Amino acid sequence: MPGRFNERTKHAPIASSTSLVDAKPRKRSLGKNLHKFQPVFRLAGKTKKAVRVALPKKSAAEDAEPSSAKRPSTPVPTNSSLSSPCLIFPAHPTSNPSTPRRSFVVPPTPTRLGASPLLGASPLSPSPPSNSEFNLSPIVTPFMNPDFKTSRHHRATHQAWKAWQDKIIPRLVPIFSDVFFSTRGLQRLQDLPRLCRRICTCASTRLCKVSVWRMHEIQDVEIDVCQCVPAAEQLLRSGSFPSSPLLPSFAVDLHVLELTREVFLRTSPNNTAWTTALESFLRGLGFQLDHEGSLQRSFASALEWYLHLRNVVDAEVDEQQEKVRRDLVGPAVKDDQHLASRAEAGTRHGEHKRPLDHPNPFGAPMHRTRASEYLRRRCPACFGDVKHDPSSTADVCVCTDACFTHKREAGNMDPPKTHPRNVFLNPQTCEDMEQYVDEVRGSGPARESRAHKRCRRDASTYSPSKEQVDNEDEEEDRVEEGLQVPKSVLDGCEESFRAADESRMRSDAREFDDTGVMALLCRHDRVLWMANMKSKGEKQFYVLALLETLFQHLPDDVMVAILYDIACQLHRSLHKWGFLAPFITRMVFAVVVFHAFVHRLECQVRYHPRKREGLGFTSGEGCERLWHQLSRLIGHLRISGSYHRLYTLNAQVQFIEQNSLRTLGAWISRRQAFSDEKREMAQAILAHVATKGFDRDALAKQWDLQVEAQTKPHPNRSKRLGIEAVNEVLALREEKKCARVRVEEAQEAWDNASEAEEHSQLMARSALLEAKMDLESIEESLKQKEAVLGIDSRARLNKAKSNKFFEQRMNALALKTRIRDLLRSRNMELSELKRSGHRQQGSSDWKLRNAIASSVSKRLPRIRRLVGEFNKLCAKLADMAIHNQAPRGAKIPVPIVTKKVPNLDVDDKIWDDVGLTDEDSSSAPPDWLVNESVKEGIKALLDERRALEEDRFLRNERRSMKAWFQEEWSVINHAICTAGDPALQYQFEIRRVKLIELCADWRKDLPAEDFETNWGPSDSDLSQAQEKMHQRHRNGDPVNSDELSVIQEDVCENDSWEWGGPE
Repeated sequence: MPGRFNERTKHAPIASSTSLVDAKPRKRSLGKNLHKFQPVFRLAGKTKKAVRVALPKKSAAEDAEPSSAKRPSTPVPTNSSLSSPCLIFPAHPTSNPSTPRRSFVVPPTPTRLGASPLLGASPLSPSPPSNSEFNLSPIVTPFMNPDFKTSRHHRATHQAWKAWQDKIIPRLVPIFSDVFFSTRGLQRLQDLPRLCRRICTCASTRLCKVSVWRMHEIQDVEIDVCQCVPAAEQLLRSGSFPSSPLLPSFAVDLHVLELTREVFLRTSPNNTAWTTALESFLRGLGFQLDHEGSLQRSFASALEWYLHLRNVVDAEVDEQQEKVRRDLVGPAVKDDQHLASRAEAGTRHGEHKRPLDHPNPFGAPMHRTRASEYLRRRCPACFGDVKHDPSSTADVCVCTDACFTHKREAGNMDPPKTHPRNVFLNPQTCEDMEQYVDEVRGSGPARESRAHKRCRRDASTYSPSKEQVDNEDEEEDRVEEGLQVPKSVLDGCEESFRAADESRMRSDAREFDDTGVMALLCRHDRVLWMANMKSKGEKQFYVLALLETLFQHLPDDVMVAILYDIACQLHRSLHKWGFLAPFITRMVFAVVVFHAFVHRLECQVRYHPRKREGLGFTSGEGCERLWHQLSRLIGHLRISGSYHRLYTLNAQVQFIEQNSLRTLGAWISRRQAFSDEKREMAQAILAHVATKGFDRDALAKQWDLQVEAQTKPHPNRSKRLGIEAVNEVLALREEKKCARVRVEEAQEAWDNASEAEEHSQLMARSALLEAKMDLESIEESLKQKEAVLGIDSRARLNKAKSNKFFEQRMNALALKTRIRDLLRSRNMELSELKRSGHRQQGSSDWKLRNAIASSVSKRLPRIRRLVGEFNKLCAKLADMAIHNQAPRGAKIPVPIVTKKVPNLDVDDKIWDDVGLTDEDSSSAPPDWLVNESVKEGIKALLDERRALEEDRFLRNERRSMKAWFQEEWSVINHAICTAGDPALQYQFEIRRVKLIELCADWRKDLPAEDFETNWGPSDSDLSQAQEKMHQRHRNGDPVNSDELSVIQEDVCENDSWEWGGPE
């Protein structure tokens, strides 16, 4: 087994196949331009010669592509003298570096009629290349990207990449399909012909010595390479794959590559660990390598390009299948598909009358009769037969979110390579959308929000005028046009999220070329599109690009529910700046359940998915589950190249969705059971509440009153700001009291600490210093807050001092507001901790995680102390009411239950401020505020509505799945009948078997009434598939989708395969 693999070798005798050998490197003086000999393999206990090769020194660039720049070569015939494309290979190097080297010109592989099913005119064969495409001159100009370095290693890398991408992979596509067909899905590789020397009539062959690693042995073989049959073709036809494109010295058995592919799809790809384990395995069989890591680079190259070859073949089969679909179904886009020309794209938004320098990159929307084939393939349940339901608020639900843990460090660049089934948006589209958004915001009429201005201002350099302060403070709160919550609430949410985003950016000072990914998923957690993020913050143009792409692929009337962490801000931005104007009436916005606590109560009432009409039980947490599934890739992607990172993510997304497609029926079954349970519980509660005089109509009226009261604008901004300032001062005063008590307790513990116990002294001293620092921080904040109080605020404080009951009530309200703010900050930190937590890999990431965990752990005791102080104030207020020290009709606030930490959900009692506000005590409070039966009934009423909506979603999804499957069944069987190529027909037959297994999986989970009509496969096919899967399950074997059993019947004679369309 060679310890170093090179592209060029010297003539030497070849030994027969060896299985158990050891290796000893032999040194020999061959001049200053030659390396030592490659290792000589020997059978244990015997002296059996193997390959001995002298390796001349050469650069890394020469190692990837032979070059004769330093050596004269004989004249090479031009393409005009050739009747067909040609490859030019340099001759064998000699031991004398000064000896001229010859170049050979050989004709290309002739078309073999009937020999290879996919060569020649096969649908999977690439188009015939031009003469220049295969003219490999000894002096090759490497493909270079301006961003790449110009070292010899990089030049060699790009030369090899160009040979793989442009020449070798297109030629291997039909050959791999041929091998796949002849071995019945790579099951019988032993039937393939073995590698051997051959004689070519072109008389331009060159000897190439290759070490082929198979499952049970290592073979050192010699092959003759020429233009007729390049080395990669010969190796692939024998069941192995080369490590380099032209003159490989190492190749890997396809079974080994398939095993590695399956492992890397389920774990973090780690070539170093994998090849190290393989080397250890080989040593156990008696092999000895020249040095550690001999396999790593060669094996990684072979695996990378083999995976790409498989993906290209699958994409070619997809294209052939889509051609059959277009013939059967017809186009999904009308002839007049564009509503306006692309030149009008910049003015399609009503408020942008003048042409923009950077118009919307998507142009005008299309007229579609149904969802695009891309969307139907992404999720059959959502888009297989999506239609607008007039009785439903939303026809499909999608969620979007960004993940900043899938970063890539700066400087790691690699040659371009795109996954054939790419789910990422074009980077240029994202850049164009960013320019378009920036230009619209820079020239639009809308003003910057007050919260945004406050975030941008630097207190040390900015001093607003009195007129500016008056204009801002005296501005009346209002509900902006097209929105549902007051402007003050949206400003508060914006400021909160902007501060969190800036805090995250400051937490990591390292430079990254790619900062994360943003994904758009359907409600079944299936990826629709992803966007590669390069900005430090969560920029809105990524969301706009994803949503615009989605609507370009949907029919004209489909309604879409969009769940997003900051959906309220996205909704506001669309109305404010006119983004996505053609689709704004088809959108429904909601926040995801997991991040609802970050929003204020008014925002949750309107945007919480459990309170929003038309969303069912959709939570919007699919992105979080996706990030968890991709978390094993964080360390690998952090140091990978730019294109390799996207390629790996694409491969993982395809693998995840391949598995989720088969469990789609089980997902619907679980969701149906959950909906039935929620509906039954809600109906039982509603029946109980009805006995107390509140039927569904009364509860619906109370809910409307609650929404109206909780989302009404504040009467005057200056008054509201004054109240907030007073509350902050009062809350800080109460915190100061708690901090002083803590300092006294810590001082007492320090005084009582035993001098003999050094550890206890250190702990007590640390606690005392921390308590004093907290007290000083609170005193400083209180001093600053009191200094900026206005005249009205000071009068309010004086009023509180003159009325003991009023003072205690204001203190209680301030404490409760402070508790809610601390809980919101704690929950935001917990969400970041859960996202990154144990999945972070680097030392700095662990430091960040520990810092967050420490901050969270310190905040909880502080919250508990404030909750205790609030409950004490509630007890004082109740005692004052008993002793007639409270105004007539005054309400007493309810203490906070301390059994569990409130989660700030919209229904949590932490939002209840009864008895703490200046409401008119003469009027009776509404039932939705004080009546527990009404509160419980409203929640049950909303749960019942969500259950009915969920049932409607599930019915439509089952219908869509059936329509999609019937069409796929018709298309695949028609493709089998019309495929003129046996290898292509075999690929279609494999997909037909997969469809039968998919139908069998869905059949056991979906309701029986869905299968009363024929889906396509016969009962015998489904029974055999179920029995086959049960047998595999009993044996503990995974399902091999590529395994194809004997075809039971002639597909062209089965009338049941004709698709009649959805019912």
